[in-house]
This record gives sequence, structure tokens and C-alpha cells, in this order.
Amino acid sequence: IYEQRLGYINKRFLILQTLFNRQLLSLSSKHHTTIAIQTEDEQYIDLSLLERELKTVSTERDLLAHKLDQEYEQSKLRLEQSEQKYKQDFVVSNEKLSMMQLILEENSNKIHSYEIILNEKEKQLKDLTEKWVHEQQKQSENIDSLKQEFRV
Repeated sequence: IYEQRLGYINKRFLILQTLFNRQLLSLSSKHHTTIAIQTEDEQYIDLSLLERELKTVSTERDLLAHKLDQEYEQSKLRLEQSEQKYKQDFVVSNEKLSMMQLILEENSNKIHSYEIILNEKEKQLKDLTEKWVHEQQKQSENIDSLKQEFRV
């Protein structure tokens, strides 16, 4: 909105300035004549009125340019703050991701270690089971052998 208004005011300023300069050139220094100047939207009766309007438009143009500059600076500051916050959030997220990757690696190593231990325990259990079965068979054979000895 400010840019549109500033564009309109700049156009109006240029028209008024051109008219003012033309009238200054056409006036003699000894005479102050009433001059009718017609523009697109207003009629100026004398040179002093044209001069005042030119100053008013110039002031309004400067104020709008200043507001536009302020808006730009504020937007620039907000953008810089947003970028800084984004960078900080990005750094924090990267640190969290790194920690999660370390934890994942540590847990993967633990799982691998537990799998190795579990396989070893299963092997030990199998060996013990085989020994127990073998011992049971021996016991059974011994019992059978003793039974036969007592029968005879």
C-alpha cells in the first residue's frame, strides 16, 4: 500500500514540479501575474498556490518514503530474528539427532551382545541337557543292571 501511494505521489510531484519550473521560467521577475494552470486532477490559480501544493506533495512523499523505509527495516529485523531462531532450532535438532543416533548405536551394540550371550546360553543349555539325558540313560542302565543282578 505504501509503495502504491508513494508511486502516485512521485508521479504527482513530478507533474507539479514540471509545472512550477515552467511557470518560473515564464514569469518576469518584476511582475506577479495570475496564471491558470490545469493538471489532470486540479486547477492552480497562481504560482504561490502551486508552490504550496508542490511542498505539500513533497512532504507527503518524504513521509511515505520514511514509513516505507521503516517498514522495510522492521521486516528485515523480523526476518533476521526468524532466521536466527531457525538456525538455533536447527542446531538443537541436529544435536538431538546426533544423540539419538548415538543411543541407537549403543542399543544396537547391546542387542548384538545380548544375542551373542543368548546363543552361548542356549548352547550351554543344550550341552547340559545332553549330559543330563546321558546321565539319565546311565542311571537307567545301572538300575536295569542291578535289577538283573538281584534276580539272578
